[in-house]
Parts: sequence; C-alpha cells; structure tokens
Amino acid sequence: MANIRIQELADMMGVSRTTVWKALNNRPGVSDEVRKRIFDRACEAGIIDRAQGEPHSPHPHRKCVSVAVARMESSVFWMNIIHNIAIELARHDVDLMYTCLPSAAHDDYRMPAAFENVSGVIVLNVYDEKLLMQLAQLNMPKVFLDTVPGVPFQRLNGDLVLVEGLSATSEITRRLLETKRTRLGFIGDPHYAQTNADRYQGFLCAHQALGFKPDPALSLVKPINMNRYREEIGDFLDHMSEIPDGFVCASDFVAQCVMHHLNETKRLLPERFELTGFDNSQEFESVAGKITTTDVQTHAIGRRLAQRILFLIDYPNTPSEVSYIMSSVMFRGSLSLAAR
Repeated sequence: MANIRIQELADMMGVSRTTVWKALNNRPGVSDEVRKRIFDRACEAGIIDRAQGEPHSPHPHRKCVSVAVARMESSVFWMNIIHNIAIELARHDVDLMYTCLPSAAHDDYRMPAAFENVSGVIVLNVYDEKLLMQLAQLNMPKVFLDTVPGVPFQRLNGDLVLVEGLSATSEITRRLLETKRTRLGFIGDPHYAQTNADRYQGFLCAHQALGFKPDPALSLVKPINMNRYREEIGDFLDHMSEIPDGFVCASDFVAQCVMHHLNETKRLLPERFELTGFDNSQEFESVAGKITTTDVQTHAIGRRLAQRILFLIDYPNTPSEVSYIMSSVMFRGSLSLAAR
C-alpha cells in the first residue's frame, strides 16, 4: 500500500499512520478491536482486498497501562501514588508506561501517540479542562484521580476517584468553632480542583451547622496562580489588619506557605491561633507532624487506581463509577485535647 493511502486511512480512522501500518501488517502494539476496525475500513475504501484474510495479533502481548501526569515537578505525594500503582500492576503482570502531559493544552495540542499502544490510562495531577476533555475522548478505559470543578463527572467518560474532603474539613472546622475560635479563614483555590472545592464546602457547612457565618474577608478563595502560590498568599496576609483565630488550609503545602510567611513577617497572632492542613504530608518541615491535618493514604489510592483500571480493561462496558477514598482527621496540639 502506498504511504499516501496509509495516511488517508489514518486520517479517516483518527489514528496515526504507524497504527495503520501495524494493524495491516500484523505487527504488535495494536489492540484486536482497533486492528479489525482498521481492516474493515481499509476493505470498504478499496485499499486492500478482504480475500487477503482478516488481520490477527502476531502473538499475545502483555497488557500495558499508561499513567498520564502533568507537571513533572510532582511532589512526594504524587510519586508515592505512582509507586503503589506500579507495585499493584506488577502483581498482575501488567506493564506501566509513564506519559508526560503539559500543565495546560493549547488549541493545537494532540494526545501523545504512545496512548495508541496501551490498554488503559490512569490520569493524575491534570487540572486543565481542555486537557481533561481530550483525555476523555480517548477510546479506552480511563480512571481519573480528581478533576476540575464545573465539569460534569459524566463528561470524563471514565471512572473518577476523589479523596473525600467535605466531611473531613467540616470535622476540623467544627472542632475549631467549638473551641471558641470563631473568626476563621479558609485558604486554597476551590476553582483549581474538585477536592479543593469539596474542602471549602466542608468549611462552609461546619459554620452553617453551628449557626456561624464566616467573614469572606478572612478567606483566600479566588483563583490562585500555581506558580505564585507563596506570593499570592503572602500578599493576602499582608493586607489583613488582624490575623484571625485560625486558618483552615486546603493542603499541607498551603499551610506551610502560611506558616512561612507569618514567621518571616513576625505577625502578631491571637493567643490561641490554629493552622490546619490536609494530606499529612511529611515533606513540608515547618508543619509536618505539628498541625491538625488529615491522613491521606497514598498507598491505598495507588492500589485502588490500579485495581480499577484493570477491572475496566477486563470489563470495558461497565458503567462509569465515581468513588471517594476516606481519610481520617489527625487532631494535634490544643485541638487534640478539646472535647469532642
């Protein structure tokens, strides 16, 4: 077959020229389903003769799952999840392929060709709507860890796993309010991730449940530039005439940014000031083991993601599922001594 005709068929099928070539020449790296669809379309277009016989897989090939990750400066939190995904896949004799994505998709961005040779995709640390929508269009099983607010879950065209944060943050906020810390602020971008939005909602729900109304001026909940988190938090704190009784932060990273700036500027704090986080991360020394937070089990998340993608590969017609992984609150300091 002439190269130009291979390209024409690739364009018709929405796949790469390499995939067409592999499919029609019985080479590995193409699923049986895609191989047959390409063969049938090639016959219909008169490119090949059906009498040649239908293509077949040259030999059974190992399953491979892609872990698609944006922002390569991923923290220990994300790397622990990936490590446990790899361990669980290896237990089932399935290969893992690491696929790097940009932090945001431009209008002309196209998904990596590497996705054509995998059985399924686990999506981590992707918080760009355009990029998520391109991933959603991949014709293969997909599991997303977190998403962006405002995108209906069903549009992801795959499973969605979330770290439960509404009830956990509500529990933390309630404890603060019950210990007479009634002037509280929330710091974190609820527009960035669904998990952040859930945590902010938990902060608000606790106030409502106990009959308090939070002061919006005490919270930083506008969109925050990921590359300027420290600066924007610092600017917010500098413009506060008085520091409130405490800050409920969307993550331990945010809590560390707050702690660092307060210490650096030597701000006068209320006598019973409290700072709380989320994730129980050990990589932020100024807050690790010192503040109230939640214990997010990254090993359990990694295993869950791997197990779910393997299930979807075996049962591709299964309806999409949204699941929440719970995490326990770790009260520290005066909050650990407060009556429940």
